[in-house]
Amino acid sequence: MRPGVCGRFVAQVRIVLAALILCAGCRGIAKVELQARVNPKHDITGIQKIAILDLESDPTLPVTGQQFANKLAAEVISDHHYEVFERSQRDKVLAEWAFQQSAVVDEASAIRAGKLLGVDGLIFGKVDTCAVERVEGTHVVTRPTFNGHYQKVTEPTLTKNGNFGVTVRMVNVQSGQVAATFSKTASATEPSLLPLAIGAVAIARLPSDEALLARLADDLARKFAAEISPRFVPATRYILKGRDEHTRRGFHQARGGAWDLAAESFHAALKANPDNGPAHNNLAVAYEKLRRYPEAKQEYHEAMKVAWDHRKIRANMKGFTEGGEYREPPEAGGFWQKAGRFLTVITGLSALIGDAAMDAKGTADALKDNKRPGGDAQYVPP
Repeated sequence: MRPGVCGRFVAQVRIVLAALILCAGCRGIAKVELQARVNPKHDITGIQKIAILDLESDPTLPVTGQQFANKLAAEVISDHHYEVFERSQRDKVLAEWAFQQSAVVDEASAIRAGKLLGVDGLIFGKVDTCAVERVEGTHVVTRPTFNGHYQKVTEPTLTKNGNFGVTVRMVNVQSGQVAATFSKTASATEPSLLPLAIGAVAIARLPSDEALLARLADDLARKFAAEISPRFVPATRYILKGRDEHTRRGFHQARGGAWDLAAESFHAALKANPDNGPAHNNLAVAYEKLRRYPEAKQEYHEAMKVAWDHRKIRANMKGFTEGGEYREPPEAGGFWQKAGRFLTVITGLSALIGDAAMDAKGTADALKDNKRPGGDAQYVPP
């Protein structure tokens, strides 16, 4: 093989290797990072604007029903899902209709109050438990004296057992059904790390009864708000490049962050072919990215109908349904299956290099056969 032919052969091998590297990075699948919506425990369909009434309670309690309602409103507002009816406006409307909050004792009266306020959902309930049990006693301890000796001293001890419980319900004013029921009691013991507080100094450091009960009320308010409010967690989805022009255009637009334009491109792809699985999947991801969750759910279902066997589409659907990110289990076969895939790649690479070598050999033979005496080499394609 002549030096020029050898150089061309090396160049062709380099081109083949570069193409393989480029193809390895262009699989036609891209990851998308987004905030996935985790649905609440209860069905809140149709409930967007809510009012929270003061819970029924003894006004002498350390944490009253009004205080718990304020804590619950703060938690719900911080979740940024519901529009909460303002307290002062709520009291004004109910006063105009001569409606007492204490009259809301069941679903029927709650629905009536909700209609007067013009809300979709109304939360009401009562404080079941609000008390701190103080367990006092004495304990003999050994204390050092000024002269270097030790003496036994009887010190007072104290343990606080706090309990705060509520029963809360949220009714759907339009349907007349109870959307959520929450009945729990939170408990805590102080000191939390030691069996009891020994001595006046340790007892003085314990939280007050009001502070202990307020902490328990905060915990229950946070838990109930979490049960009725969706939350968002970081997750990964996959978009597919597809084979048609519109899906490919939307794929690149999505990768560039232009999700509105990408959704239009995926719509165009589905208009041309309603059974386009990648387009359905990508449109669902676009809707999820834009927080249009009902439409995203519909498109994920359509994608599963026409491309249920695609692993990435199944992963997207499962992640959307369960909330967050779905991590696929490791493939069966372990090491030997991975080794088999590696050998397949090596075999393909060898075949490409062999084709390039054959092409170079054909070029060399052609140059040799077309060499005229006293003349220049004439290239004839093999």
